[in-house]
Amino acid sequence: MSGLFTTILACLLIQNVLAIEVNPEDETSLKNAAKTVATTMMDFYNARNSNDIPGKMDDTWWEGGSMFMTLIQYWYLTGDSQFNDAIQEGMYWQKGENNFFPSNYSQYLGNDDQVFWGLAAITAGELNFPEREHEPSWISLAEGVFNGQIPRWDVKNCGGGLRWQIWPYQDGYNLKNAISNGGLFQLSARLALYTRNATYAEWAEKIWDWSASTPLLRKNWTNGTESKWLEGVTGLIKTSNQFFPESGGNQILSDITCEPINRCDRNQKTFKAYFTGWLGFMSLIVPANITAEVMGKFKVSAVAAGQQCSGGSDGNHCGVRWTKKAEWDGTMGLEQQMSVLGVLNAVMVPFKADGPYNTDNGGTSKSDPVGGTNEQANVGPAPITTGDRVGAGILTAIFVIVWVGATCFMLVGGE
Repeated sequence: MSGLFTTILACLLIQNVLAIEVNPEDETSLKNAAKTVATTMMDFYNARNSNDIPGKMDDTWWEGGSMFMTLIQYWYLTGDSQFNDAIQEGMYWQKGENNFFPSNYSQYLGNDDQVFWGLAAITAGELNFPEREHEPSWISLAEGVFNGQIPRWDVKNCGGGLRWQIWPYQDGYNLKNAISNGGLFQLSARLALYTRNATYAEWAEKIWDWSASTPLLRKNWTNGTESKWLEGVTGLIKTSNQFFPESGGNQILSDITCEPINRCDRNQKTFKAYFTGWLGFMSLIVPANITAEVMGKFKVSAVAAGQQCSGGSDGNHCGVRWTKKAEWDGTMGLEQQMSVLGVLNAVMVPFKADGPYNTDNGGTSKSDPVGGTNEQANVGPAPITTGDRVGAGILTAIFVIVWVGATCFMLVGGE
């Protein structure tokens, strides 16, 4: 009997030292936790079957872009450059014709797949992530995605919008959804903020206005003053309260569409990375009082996420259900690691309190308005006004909340 008690006691002691300890008020603690999470994530990346194709994940293509985006944020916030070569190699390998539309996968890609690589590129540009000599700039690659998607804007059905899929033979071609239109919206707004090219700001507002006229976005805050844009951000952030359920004391982030029934698919397991990471950097753009409450919840979520990283043989593999805290939910994978890294990144942002950069405040990545096309730029971009600058910053912020509640609707009239 004493042997049994000894075994139980040993198990309890081991359980207490498992998981990743996170002190959200201590930058060193956050950096150490993020390094552990990122290293495990890259272990999954390096062990994939498609390891001979840089940037390509098994059975999916878009996720490589989202992972690199999260890692670029990690590098910027921690200074840890050990993964930079892998990021550069993967992103340049998948760049296609400088528009992240590589011929090997273009026959089945959707607009949302492509735009995630564009968002990774704009993130790299905004954070001055190192570029390789004789390769296109990060900003020009983001512009290549923009230039590839704008011609797909479809005014014949529903008066505008971007279809989910690109080719008529794809399932989902007859859908216009929030992720595709929201992705192009965010890319346009961030390009406007970085380059000061008014064309990008005009497209961002056009996409927003169209979305507001559809079930994708039910309230129209467009064409207003700065205060109305801020009202829009505040209102949309309030809608995110639903993602902090009672099961986590209304303080821990949860994907309420799948976590309560333990049915999150591969894509859903990554969503918290984008929600937290984008909102974290958004806190540097909008007034602090707007994001203070949700950033406080991210601190609680980061602690719980670290506790959920108690699986695997090393006791550091992360699950997806942070509301369970130290009770590991039995899942592990690259996607779970990415989501935890996202919330740790978000909580580290206030310690950095700098960025994102643009052409006016130290951004080094060069713009190419005709990136990803065969044209040559002969004229400079149209100047952007003070009002456009305010709008671009707020537009960027608004998208974050819109995307999380992504829904889709069927095209009326089909073809």
